[in-house]
Amino acid sequence: MMARSCLILIVMVPFVFSTSLSRGQAVDETIREAAGPIEIKADQLIHLREENLYQARGNVEIRRGEVRLTSDAVDFYADTQIAEAIGNVEFTDGDDLLRCDRMRVNLETQTGVVENARLITRENFHITGKRVEKLGPKKYRIHDATFTTCGGDSPDWIFKAKRVDLTIEGYAVARHSFFNVREIPVGYLPIGVYPVKTKRQTGFLIPEFGYSSEFGEEVYLPFFWAIDQDKDATIYLNWLGDRGLKEGGEFRYAPSKNTEGQANFYFIDDRVKDENRWAAFLRHEQRQLPLGFYAKGNINIVSDNDYPFDFEEDFPEDPTAQRFIDVRTNRQLESTFFGGRMWPEFNLVGEFSYFDDLTIKDNDSTLQRLPEITFSAFDQPLWKIPVYAGGEISYTNFWRLEGVRGSRLEFFPEISLPFRPLEWLEFLPLAGLRETLYWEDDEPSGETDFETRTLPELGAVLSTAVSRVFETPSLRYERVKHRIEPTVGYTFIPRVDQDDLPFFDERDRIPYTSLITYGLANFIDGKVQTQSGSEIRRLLRLDVSQSYSLGDPIFPGEDSPERQLSNIRGQLWFSPFPFFYLRSNAQYSLIQDQVVLHNTVATLSDSRGDSSTVEYQFTKDKLEQINLSAQIRLLGRANLFASYRYDLFNDIRVETVGGLTYRSQCWDVTFSVEDINRSFDRSREEEINFRLTISLVGLGSLKEAF
Repeated sequence: MMARSCLILIVMVPFVFSTSLSRGQAVDETIREAAGPIEIKADQLIHLREENLYQARGNVEIRRGEVRLTSDAVDFYADTQIAEAIGNVEFTDGDDLLRCDRMRVNLETQTGVVENARLITRENFHITGKRVEKLGPKKYRIHDATFTTCGGDSPDWIFKAKRVDLTIEGYAVARHSFFNVREIPVGYLPIGVYPVKTKRQTGFLIPEFGYSSEFGEEVYLPFFWAIDQDKDATIYLNWLGDRGLKEGGEFRYAPSKNTEGQANFYFIDDRVKDENRWAAFLRHEQRQLPLGFYAKGNINIVSDNDYPFDFEEDFPEDPTAQRFIDVRTNRQLESTFFGGRMWPEFNLVGEFSYFDDLTIKDNDSTLQRLPEITFSAFDQPLWKIPVYAGGEISYTNFWRLEGVRGSRLEFFPEISLPFRPLEWLEFLPLAGLRETLYWEDDEPSGETDFETRTLPELGAVLSTAVSRVFETPSLRYERVKHRIEPTVGYTFIPRVDQDDLPFFDERDRIPYTSLITYGLANFIDGKVQTQSGSEIRRLLRLDVSQSYSLGDPIFPGEDSPERQLSNIRGQLWFSPFPFFYLRSNAQYSLIQDQVVLHNTVATLSDSRGDSSTVEYQFTKDKLEQINLSAQIRLLGRANLFASYRYDLFNDIRVETVGGLTYRSQCWDVTFSVEDINRSFDRSREEEINFRLTISLVGLGSLKEAF
């Protein structure tokens, strides 16, 4: 950055003055040049014609655009293109500030000398040098140099070097450099290479070193490739001890504001498992295609079921990607790629879905949807009568390597006649006809069967809404509005024999239905004053519903009133204050007289940065676990964090993580302990990792694992 600032000064200075001698008064001159006007202010400005020398003395200020040079005195020799500034020299270019005692530069050859220089950049880089030689465009040699991103006269850390050869937008090669903490030398390098860049540039990133108690020493060497302005890549060559060499790459692209994505690929010839292992991840988003279409994709593929456990760090950090914790909990990887277009009255979506079941050794028999296409028509009036029509057409191709394949084409037109028998009551009758066509391919015989199904569906929904506003001046909200929306609906589907149809999913066996569904939705909204005026915020939503079958029992078994009733379903969203959030859904079974499903997550935080999260997941006879995490801010700059995961279903602790992060102005350090328990089936043994990460602002991180 110092070199860049000096270079701008060099380009800016070659003025051609045309002034006469002025003494004893402030001078303000504007000189017109092809490159733009130059404004000069000084107490005295002298032009010596014989030497073609221009002298500015006392409170000298020179401006051109965003460039500003101030000094006690400036001499410019027009014939030799040498500019000299002496005494309290300050040069500003945008947010970058260069201070020095003396500056002498040859503007034609771009060589010169700066004495006692100090540069402060917008990135908060502080670079000093007793003597700086300019060796040409963008090249400098700094003697007795220092470098830090800490402010103040006594920085927390600083690099000191006997000599530094620096290239703008490249690297600084330091010879005989010491790393000092509070003026105490703690490290020495006979030669060191440091990035000094404000733009992306191809080169090696800071390597990482670690140690695994199971596999030995580890070395991570990343290489960054700046392909162009909208594309870049990172290539990895990692040595993982006994496992061997692991290669990887990340390719990122954003050619336009509507298109972006990232592709990751990793490969290792694992010496421990004696097999080739790999993983591929792709995230792509095309928000605008020709004719108004869009496309999105999220592909996640691994070579084997244990890859997510052995190389969890490979999974992308993007929140839309399949995360490691989901893979470990659900034991399934999902890849989707879909696109479509939306019109005011219609919607078209096409999707390719691939599921990788990590609980089985061979995924060849898992049924995939390749593709599934749905065209929907929103309810819209027919001519000028109060009848609305809508519906959808869907096509699904079911594919797998082994087993029965097939296709399903379904038409479902629907009409409705909404009206209000009373002013406060809304009645919505519905009628639809589901026509389904099947093509089934029986492998390996290759025979194709054609089947059809016709199912009429009738229904009606009766609903209303009641609300009341409460004045609450003593609370955070001036007013609170409570709205209740009770609904009751009826659905009828006749009994149709479907035993001869292919069975791909639950839509192929729609049972005889004579079902009443009733529910109650509660909404609480609050009105609060903000700096820009008043604002309505949703504080609570609570939905409770249940169904009663007038036909076949919902749950098979002996006849009893409870088997005609569905589980009681409930959903809760609660956020009375900006720093608290709770989301929950549950189901209660009357037959078993207990909760059979319950998922809750609650987060509490404050303005200091403290936060805590509790998550509980429960599905009867399948899953029960609790996840706890918390972060507490200590001493202003220190954060204490911890997380805990326990598998209640198998009565075993999954993992415990704890650590401390301290952040300063120009550095931070994190120490963490990760205790991963053995798996329930004992296929993976307990492992404890200690990690220490030291980050220097502007330089990167030094990581140690042991």
